[in-house]
Amino acid sequence: GLEISDSTLRFVLWDGSVWQNTAVRMPVGTLRAGVIQNREFFLRSLVTLRSQIIQSDWSASRVNVVVALSSRPIYTQRLMLPPHEKKDRERVVDLNLRSASPIPFEDAYVGWQVLPSSASDHRTEILASFLEKSVVQSLNAALYEAGFTVVAIESRALALSRVMRSSAETTDSCVVVHLDQNALDIALMRNGMLELDYLESWPAETADDVFASSVVMQ
Repeated sequence: GLEISDSTLRFVLWDGSVWQNTAVRMPVGTLRAGVIQNREFFLRSLVTLRSQIIQSDWSASRVNVVVALSSRPIYTQRLMLPPHEKKDRERVVDLNLRSASPIPFEDAYVGWQVLPSSASDHRTEILASFLEKSVVQSLNAALYEAGFTVVAIESRALALSRVMRSSAETTDSCVVVHLDQNALDIALMRNGMLELDYLESWPAETADDVFASSVVMQ
């Protein structure tokens, strides 16, 4: 897994016994809200990270990664489909995604999956995510140039929900709050599945001011 925030690149790998973590801080202003502002700095940071991951003959090897974006909003919605025949599902899903897209549909990459339902509930729900094509294409091009192959791009909240679902003893509903120097991320999870994700990010150069004015209450 590779998390990309506006200030840091974080790589995590499970080798079967322990988690391996590697991080590289980027110069301020390299990314802003997940959008590349200085491609040269971004490439340098990626190459540095890759060299730390692969110590021997790293220039000849590519690194496959699932990318989690933690400072770029990926619009996530839970949609209830109208009654339909299974053979018509693709068409029904497409119509609903087009009407629900928060950005022009032709400018978005869209991913979706059917959510599990109870035995007594015959309705079909899907979880859909929308992200601007321009953001994906610029990140993917830079990552490939630096020696990474992107398997998938997702939000941090979706990645966290999968980890929690696979490791937690319960799948009850809960609210997950993740706060770091780049963003406040609030995710609603129901029955182990991500239902709603709200992300509020701020420029890396103002992070100290944000935390200085914050009060934590327990």
